[in-house]
Amino acid sequence: MNEDFTPNTGEVYPGQSAPPTGAYPNNWQPMQVSPPPPPPPQLQYYYQPPASWPNGNEGKGTATASLVCGIISVAFAWFGYGALVGLVLGILALVFAVSSRKKRKSGVSTAGLVLGIIGTALSGIAFIACFSCVNVCAMPLSFLLF
Repeated sequence: MNEDFTPNTGEVYPGQSAPPTGAYPNNWQPMQVSPPPPPPPQLQYYYQPPASWPNGNEGKGTATASLVCGIISVAFAWFGYGALVGLVLGILALVFAVSSRKKRKSGVSTAGLVLGIIGTALSGIAFIACFSCVNVCAMPLSFLLF
């Protein structure tokens, strides 16, 4: 096979020899090589904002936590020494409510704040009353005789 021949067009360039006659019988042409396929398209990366950008949900979780702690503190205020748990949860409700109101004022945080105040007050009163009642009942009755 003559390598100076360009098979695609059959043209002869300067410095090349002409193709031999009858080299390709019945109008047969050498196989043409197709160009390689184009590379696959690049993945498009969409811009995602950083996680620190505000999305409107700031303070929502702490507001819900304050509401839940406030409800539980009001409920525990009626259970004697459980008022101590109510007192702790009432204080937590106040802390969560104030924290969430700094970020975003909402009805949930206001309700948590109000219930935290009520729960702390009721639990504190109930705990003091229960503690006083137990101490009085534990005293000997001898002081009543004098």
